[in-house]
Amino acid sequence: MREVLGGRVELNDVDDLDALLVTAEAARRPAPPALAWSWDQAAAATWRVYDEAAAAPARWLSARRGRSALAVAKRRE
Repeated sequence: MREVLGGRVELNDVDDLDALLVTAEAARRPAPPALAWSWDQAAAATWRVYDEAAAAPARWLSARRGRSALAVAKRRE
């Protein structure tokens, strides 16, 4: 998403509904126009994001995955 939206998007933690609401209320409307990228530029930016994701800490796992692991742990108790 970042490679397409650039600075035109604000990301929040999946657990932080208050931050999501504050961000949504502060959003610029109408949204800024789309970037004028070539396919090569978009592909290069996408690979940069993939490289960042591959190097990200394990704690950046998706919320769904984290909740599933928690649910399994609770069932074992």
